[in-house]
Amino acid sequence: MPGGPARLRIHHFIVASVVLLLISSSITGFVWAKKNATIIVDGKRSVLDTQSIDVAGVLHEARVAYDDDDLVTPAPSARLSDETVIVVRHAVSVTVRTASETRTVNVVGRTVADALVAIGLDPTVGMNVAPGVEVRLRPGMEIVATDVFVRVVQEEAPVGFNTVINSDVSLVTGARKVLQAGVQGRMLRVYQVAVTGGLEGTRTLKVEQVVQQPVDEIVVVGSRMPAPPVIVPPVLRPVSFSPGAWLSAKASTYGIENGRLVSEHLAGGGMLTRDGLTVAHKSLPFGTKVAFLYRGRTCVATVMDRGPYISGREWDFAPGVCSALGFSGVGTVQYHILGR
Repeated sequence: MPGGPARLRIHHFIVASVVLLLISSSITGFVWAKKNATIIVDGKRSVLDTQSIDVAGVLHEARVAYDDDDLVTPAPSARLSDETVIVVRHAVSVTVRTASETRTVNVVGRTVADALVAIGLDPTVGMNVAPGVEVRLRPGMEIVATDVFVRVVQEEAPVGFNTVINSDVSLVTGARKVLQAGVQGRMLRVYQVAVTGGLEGTRTLKVEQVVQQPVDEIVVVGSRMPAPPVIVPPVLRPVSFSPGAWLSAKASTYGIENGRLVSEHLAGGGMLTRDGLTVAHKSLPFGTKVAFLYRGRTCVATVMDRGPYISGREWDFAPGVCSALGFSGVGTVQYHILGR
């Protein structure tokens, strides 16, 4: 067939190229997946090329054992990146004897000084320690510190919360509602305590730090003014009298200034009110009932005050009488004295 051998050679070339490309990609991907990690275990350094995805995997691959008392940085669960440096410091079990106690502790450190700090002692104050504070720790070591020393003591104290007060127009003035209860925080205080023969002496505060922030109490107080009281006007009863029993006189109003009620005591007792049916007269006895007629409206009022003191006027009407009669200013009214 024409062109047959040439086509076959081209086909073989394409297949070979695809195979080489796949192999190259696999090798390149393998190289890319490898990461370089530096491992420092108790001061000893090693380097490892690894395909592990986290710190725990690298330590397992390097056969580095650790437990919860040991210090691993970054954390075992941390994801691994290239050039990661992993530090492992194994805890050393030692026994520390002081004048007051004997304690066995797992110390993440290198020297006797680290062991003293782990149980709350300050190795910098010149205490008598055997072996010395610079001696390197080894498993099972016994450390004796029975001289005068300083103990580090930690205490927690409550932190008070603030109260935040906001106004709320949906509540009536004087009402109070707690939206969020306050929660006290916690403060950590660290003291240095001088100890002699197991007895504590003077405490010196060294550190004070809030470890849990308090939660504010949130309170709303009402700011809406209560609705004004509903004033029921007095029931006006029609008054009828025999013809010819009425007298005429000038009357005026008092007790209202600029639309507001003037609070004052009545000469006959009590206070002037907006709806009280009281009148003032110069001479009639207090308690005298008087019927008034003005433009077809009538009411019965009681003499409870003195006045008016303007020439030509007989009566002073309180606001309640003015409202009942539809009276304002100064005008002529008819009246009939009913007696007490």
